[in-house]
Amino acid sequence: MDAPIGRYVLKAAVDRQVEALREAILAPQEASAALKATLPNITDRYSDLDVELTGEE
Repeated sequence: MDAPIGRYVLKAAVDRQVEALREAILAPQEASAALKATLPNITDRYSDLDVELTGEE
């Protein structure tokens, strides 16, 4: 028995929605990783500024 033609269309639509869901899940994780990588630079620069303003290490 052959698969009905509509089955391919349904499978393609489900695949697109699963891919969109995967991208929606990964976006915050990628943003979090970028923030995690940037945070040490921010704290280092803040420490440098603190030393510059107070003259104390």
